[in-house]
Amino acid sequence: MSDLTSRYKEIADKALLKNNLEIGNFTISDLVKVKSEFDINEVITGASLKDEESMHLDYKKGVGIREDDQLSCFLESKDIFDTIVGNDSQYRYMSADDGSEKLTKVMVRYEKDTDGFYYVFYDFNTLEFADWNEIIDNEELNEFFGSATFLVAPGMEDIEAPHKYMWDDFSAVNDRIQEASNKNEPLYVYTLTEAEGAGYIDSGYRRVNRVAYFLADKEIPITDPLRYS
Repeated sequence: MSDLTSRYKEIADKALLKNNLEIGNFTISDLVKVKSEFDINEVITGASLKDEESMHLDYKKGVGIREDDQLSCFLESKDIFDTIVGNDSQYRYMSADDGSEKLTKVMVRYEKDTDGFYYVFYDFNTLEFADWNEIIDNEELNEFFGSATFLVAPGMEDIEAPHKYMWDDFSAVNDRIQEASNKNEPLYVYTLTEAEGAGYIDSGYRRVNRVAYFLADKEIPITDPLRYS
């Protein structure tokens, strides 16, 4: 294993040097540029081995890097705190929480162990940039937000729609609902919840896994929760 460890470290050094990057100073999207020249699974494995604070990854040659706490820890070091299942479930989507708004995706593979359990592996050799439309149906969202007048959340006046309609101060939401009730004002509530790193809008006032609320003057039928993020 020591020979492989040295080899993976060397591969990581070469790949990062190609872009004048250092072990602790590169993003997942940076690796798209060198995937035609290097095995990206080995680059990431080597980078993890060189980072003394990182946990070692479970890499299986020809398959990928296993989805586990070690991989999550490594991705978090690159400002990726959630991976998202998109419209195509064979991919996992990642966006770094660094303001870049770049979206990348990798294909996942499944391997069964001797006990019959399936493990998920990320094949970073399939790493590529992705479009947000692959995880969000913007036409459906535009239709939803165009079906009623939504209240702008306090302090969000200068933010672009539909984010300006997101009420994440739950006390302010409750006060506004009470105010509407006192005035017999029609007010309909839609809840933004989070599940497995993705945001969904559903009708009604919900508390479980809530992130924020949207308040509107009309009832909008929602058959299935709408993907928001």
